[in-house]
Amino acid sequence: MRIRQTFQVHAGRVTDVIGQIAKKTADAETKRRYQHPFLYIAENGMFPNPMSAMRAPNGLHFVDGHHRLAAFTNLQNAPEAFYQQRKLKRPSLRQSVWLGTHAKGELPLA
Repeated sequence: MRIRQTFQVHAGRVTDVIGQIAKKTADAETKRRYQHPFLYIAENGMFPNPMSAMRAPNGLHFVDGHHRLAAFTNLQNAPEAFYQQRKLKRPSLRQSVWLGTHAKGELPLA
């Protein structure tokens, strides 16, 4: 699945993680949950494991994977020099996502 702006439903959670990392206000657990996927995605070009999502009218509703998505977003926004200095490739926008459905079609915590 192509990851672009399909995460609009929970963009706030992703933005919160990105902000905490940028401002260095993230607690130890948030740092850990962000840094591992950041390093993995940077080195391997893909998520360490797929995020879990459900289709929503305005994109995808991510049930799990907000820290991975924050790391992925920061890597997509990194300047080309970041990749050149480390001899890395920018991760593809095409990533694996597990898509689930609810028995009645409703979204959890929506």
